[in-house]
Amino acid sequence: MATPGPSGALPSEVAAEVPFQDVCGLMERVQKTSGLEKKKRILASFLEKWREEHTRIHPTDSATTKDTFYPAMRLLLPHIDRARPAYGLKEVALAKHYIDILNISKESTDAQKLLHYRAPQNAKQ
Repeated sequence: MATPGPSGALPSEVAAEVPFQDVCGLMERVQKTSGLEKKKRILASFLEKWREEHTRIHPTDSATTKDTFYPAMRLLLPHIDRARPAYGLKEVALAKHYIDILNISKESTDAQKLLHYRAPQNAKQ
């Protein structure tokens, strides 16, 4: 995960060193995996790598540092995160904003999936 920066210093937080793409890949692997035990192993492996990186970055103050797994938990369990207020947008309104911001054609397949995310044909795509 982490590598020393130009000054040779290690980063101060593990979360700063885990690319969002890695977290997305983790969630996709869990989603595509069948069986609870296999899913647990995937998540346990991610957590173990996080702990190893934490120990490497904070070798002497591992127990007292404020660097935690919380940022990853917020991504893995967004429905439980109450630290930040909700967007104040319904899902369809948020989808319309994504379509506009990402400059996706409103008629495209991706836009339709966003707008109709609850439709059964979009559930597993």
